[in-house]
Amino acid sequence: MADRYIRFTGVIAGITRDIRRITAEAISRFGIKRSFVPCIYFLQKHGPLSATKLCKLCDEDKANISRTLKALEDEGYVVKEVRTSPRARVKMRLSESGAEIGSYISKCVSDMVTLATEGISDGEIETMYSVLERIGANLRGVLEEIDQ
Repeated sequence: MADRYIRFTGVIAGITRDIRRITAEAISRFGIKRSFVPCIYFLQKHGPLSATKLCKLCDEDKANISRTLKALEDEGYVVKEVRTSPRARVKMRLSESGAEIGSYISKCVSDMVTLATEGISDGEIETMYSVLERIGANLRGVLEEIDQ
């Protein structure tokens, strides 16, 4: 059982480390922080989004997303959408330079997924995600018990 834990955590940590290194290399030409990538990616993919929606998509807390959006706005990569009414949530969208980076990031993500899944069938990939989602749900259950 302990060997399974070591193997699982080692594989997950290695994959995470490799993705971070690949991401850092891919964005190095733009001089942006790696932490900006998820926001840029989702703004590129979904168009204008509120901070609340970005929190959910990026699985980040509001404070981190707010800091990231502020930094991206200060760098000129995102701009606020014009509100259609006083009650409308503020949405952010990529500027022209942000859209250029977003397109590049989207292509890099697509290429990385293609290369990472080379030689793996669609069925195997579905099984992998299903198993990982179940492991995640099981671990959240353990955390809920700990928190009680």
